[in-house]
Formats: sequence, C-alpha cells, structure tokens
Amino acid sequence: MKALKLIIIVAVISLFSFWLFSIAKCEYLTWQHEKEFLLPKEVGSMINGKASKKVLTYSHSQACVYYVSSGNTCGDIITYVLIDGKWIFSGWKTSWSKTGSADDFVWPYFR
Repeated sequence: MKALKLIIIVAVISLFSFWLFSIAKCEYLTWQHEKEFLLPKEVGSMINGKASKKVLTYSHSQACVYYVSSGNTCGDIITYVLIDGKWIFSGWKTSWSKTGSADDFVWPYFR
C-alpha cells in the first residue's frame, strides 16, 4: 500500500513539474524573443489583430508563435523560418476558433 501511494505521489509531482516547466519555458521564450515577431501580413486579415502572443518554440532556424486574436475569437500558431537574419512567415495553423472551425489543444504551450 505504501508503494502504491509513493508511485501516485511521484506521478503527480512529475506531471505537475512537466506542466510547470512547459509554462515557464514558454514565458521565458516570449519574454526573450517576442519583439522579433510581427504579425505577418499574409494572415493579418484572418486573425483580426492580435490580443496576445506566446513564443512556443525558438531555434536558430525556426520558431513557432501562438497568437490569440482581438476579441478572443481564435488562436493561431504561426511558423517562421530564419532567412538571412530575418524571420519570414512559413506557415500557419488555426488551433481553435469560437466558430467551431478548429478545436486543437495548445495549452499548456508544449510542442
């Protein structure tokens, strides 16, 4: 019985630690790199302006940024690639929408 309780406690602590680490990583990447990314004109009209953004992943060649539209009507993941020292729009995926056209899972910001 003690072994089962210990396994459950370790499992809960591990899941909580993973969840906390993923949020901390996202917040750190956002704090460090958010000014590098502007809302691309290719999707600006579809997103209707941004209410917030979070940098999900960042490397020397690629980054993913999560945008929430003004009015919280949708959430989109924009992929950028680094070409000649400049971040260029590469792709986009709507992860959720109030209209029901997308219902993906992004939070807690792990990819």
